[in-house]
Amino acid sequence: MVLLDNLGIHTPKGSLLLRQLLDELRGQLILVYTPAYDPDANRIEWLWRALRRAVTHNHMRQCLVALLEDADAWAHTLAPVEVLRQIGSPLADSPPLTDDELTHAA
Repeated sequence: MVLLDNLGIHTPKGSLLLRQLLDELRGQLILVYTPAYDPDANRIEWLWRALRRAVTHNHMRQCLVALLEDADAWAHTLAPVEVLRQIGSPLADSPPLTDDELTHAA
């Protein structure tokens, strides 16, 4: 099962690659579309919101490359469990997971 928003390239009609993937995995893959913008249904939006607050709001960068470097540096400060907390995952506060489990969960 894959959650997708309704961006054109995320739909079979808008993406040849998605159509090919669906043909290859027929019956094994289910696409579930969320509304076009619904941060409660698309938890990655919660992480983007934190990134914007930490990196892009009030930045003083003159070029995109420097801003992207700032975003990358911020992302590397997050441990997998912090990512899980940012997106509201129930796994974030469960008993300690192994590093391998956290890597796959994040």
